This record gives sequence, C-alpha cells and structure tokens, in this order.
Amino acid sequence: MCRNGTRAIRDTLAKVAEGDSNPDHRDNLARWGVQLKGRGACAFLDGAATPRAQRRRGAPARSSITRHERRQLMKATVDATKCRAYGACVDLCPSVFLLDEWGYASIVGDGTVPAGDETAANSAAGACPEGAISISD
Repeated sequence: MCRNGTRAIRDTLAKVAEGDSNPDHRDNLARWGVQLKGRGACAFLDGAATPRAQRRRGAPARSSITRHERRQLMKATVDATKCRAYGACVDLCPSVFLLDEWGYASIVGDGTVPAGDETAANSAAGACPEGAISISD
C-alpha cells in the first residue's frame, strides 16, 4: 500500500475536476505536491522503485542517492509540545515545514531536508522562538 495515498490523490483530483470547490481539497493537493516533489508515487526517490518485471531476479531496487549523499542528509523534527504556532519556520523553509489545520508546525514527509535547503532549515530552527525545531545530520 502506498504511504502517500495515491488513491486519495486520484479521488481528490477527480472531485476538483468535477467542480468541487472544497478548500480542503486544494490544501491536501498542495501538501501532497510538496511531499512528493522529486519523488515517485510511493515516496521513493526517483529510480528507487523499479517495477518487479524490470529488475533482475533477487536484485534489490537501486536508489538514486549515492552512499556518500545518504550520509549527508539532514533531518528536521518539531517538538509538538513546544510549538506555539508562530509560523516562522514555514515562512523560512516551506519545503521542510508546513502548518497543520490548527496552525502548528509539522514536518513535510519524513523530515529530510532537500539538497540546497540546509541553510533555510537551519535558519528556521534558529528563528523558532520556542526552540521547538531541531536539525540533525
């Protein structure tokens, strides 16, 4: 089963195409678009999920991330007990942080900071007045 709910994405797109103007549909599609940016439908980096018929028997799927790059990935976390919904993190680094329906910060996907957004993620962590954000290598 897909982690990001491709069935939910399909159904939501169909509702929007039929003229359903529910603002939740727009918000969900925007969130899913950010989560899946640069990834395959199942949230694997492109090339990581090769269809079974195309793989050699018993061979593992290959990731497009090299071993060196994998060690350099940064992860962001938000301590929900400290967050007070200031939203500075989303303003500074929308590729990593998003606001939930109550305005509190949450993490996009698994919290992996995309290449090139490391400085923005660190700035977001430093700008959080409650110290709710941590960035790890």
